[in-house]
Amino acid sequence: MNIEEQLKEHILSQYKSIREFCMRNNFPYSTVDSIFKRGILGSSVSIIIKICDRLSIDVDELISGKIVEKSSVLNPEITEHEKRVISAYRNNPSMQGAIDKLLNIENGSNCEIASDMCGVLKQADNIRLPTKSK
Repeated sequence: MNIEEQLKEHILSQYKSIREFCMRNNFPYSTVDSIFKRGILGSSVSIIIKICDRLSIDVDELISGKIVEKSSVLNPEITEHEKRVISAYRNNPSMQGAIDKLLNIENGSNCEIASDMCGVLKQADNIRLPTKSK
């Protein structure tokens, strides 16, 4: 089965007909029908992108001959550890800036990172950290 036939089947799995898909998404039926007849590569890039967007499928995968849901491309399986890390990050907004800098998500220097981490630790545990005397 070629990619055009796969695309047609994918549309029909979500809509009663190709015509319904076209009407609901404001696509000219003749344009979509010509994709099935002439092929995806012979079609307008903008219409292919719009179709993929409406069907939540990955454009690059479609061009390479596969139908892949966007969610499986954008959201790979998250491990239990990653879920705990995300949860802890969300539950501790006061530490998020320091964590971002530690992971180099923000462009902070090592001194700024250390300073932020000390500040967070002081706030979190009300502990006194030794200071370096000059």
